[in-house]
Amino acid sequence: MELTEWIRTYDLSSGRRIFALTKTRREAEVLGQPPLVQHIDEALVHDRQTRDLDMRWTGQRVGILSAPVVAPLDARVDHVIAALRAVAEAQARGAAPNAPIHKEVKDFLAAALPAGVYAVTSLPHVEQVAAVERIVAALQGPLAGKVTELNLQRQVDMLSELLPEYRTAVQNAAAGRIEFSSVREARTRGQRYLVEIIARILGTFYRSDDPAHAAARKALLGPIAEQTEAVRAILRARRTPRDVDPVTGDPLPEPPDDEPTAPEPPTDAPAA
Repeated sequence: MELTEWIRTYDLSSGRRIFALTKTRREAEVLGQPPLVQHIDEALVHDRQTRDLDMRWTGQRVGILSAPVVAPLDARVDHVIAALRAVAEAQARGAAPNAPIHKEVKDFLAAALPAGVYAVTSLPHVEQVAAVERIVAALQGPLAGKVTELNLQRQVDMLSELLPEYRTAVQNAAAGRIEFSSVREARTRGQRYLVEIIARILGTFYRSDDPAHAAARKALLGPIAEQTEAVRAILRARRTPRDVDPVTGDPLPEPPDDEPTAPEPPTDAPAA
């Protein structure tokens, strides 16, 4: 029979587990419980790995790839696109209000960046590669004459040189995508570690009529109960539980709307 059938608690996020178990570990050291400390250390190693997996999964779902080579290339591409607009607009700066250059710049930007710079630079990486490919094709094709007139050749050259490297980096990062089944498995194992630790504490300090045992249970289980109660309150308010910073315990930003969440346990589930 599984421990989870005997000890029922709300699923905690990796950040909440790390925050709680770090506190429990300190109490276990004070109480002189090396086996419990070792068990908690094992759980913390797993949950830190789970947290990294969670963050990669969240980034992947919103189109942000975690490969370290992608971010700097993405930033350079964004800067060049912004410079393309800035240099084009600079050509008209100081010109008379009725000078033809104003319309030329406006028409050029409408063709090269019809929705503006941010509409391109804010795209998920894969979509941004496709958008940059279209921009470069236009700048080197039908807009090539305007590129020369507006002195934009430097920016066009930089963008065309960056594009193959950026495309390759994004493709390589996308090839290393993770499946949600791996994330779910890691989360489940982290919760099992938590239940095992609760069971170990209850099995060590089990006497109901011994004040020392009661005090030890309160010290060791208190941090876990605190996070469990927080999740219980959030679920009863019909909101999605937010993860917390594993060091400070402060709530992190709201998860995406389609983030898979665990179902609420029965109302008679114990706090820990």
